[in-house]
Amino acid sequence: SNYAQFHPWGLGEDGRNGEFSVRGGGSFTTMSLASIMKALGHNGRRLDMLKVDCEGCEWQALPPIFDSIERGELLIDQIQIELHRGTFDGVRALFEKADSAGMRVLHKE
Repeated sequence: SNYAQFHPWGLGEDGRNGEFSVRGGGSFTTMSLASIMKALGHNGRRLDMLKVDCEGCEWQALPPIFDSIERGELLIDQIQIELHRGTFDGVRALFEKADSAGMRVLHKE
């Protein structure tokens, strides 16, 4: 398509392998957001909004993103996250990471 490009990457730790079962299945390699942005030539660019709905990967993928935001390595104005299969302690730890990065919760269900 002229409007979208799809890559066999998942959000997560660099170099890990994953599989999915939707539409006949397939495999992918996980990459950090910083690595994805570098591969796409987007280093140093500001993201107005990042949407994360990765059915469980958020617990591993988001803490390094928040750390990079806190260090000023990633510039992200807003992050929309769907959390799946988390524990109370895991949610609290993730929100604390977000808070340390200067992010604020606007809405939660």
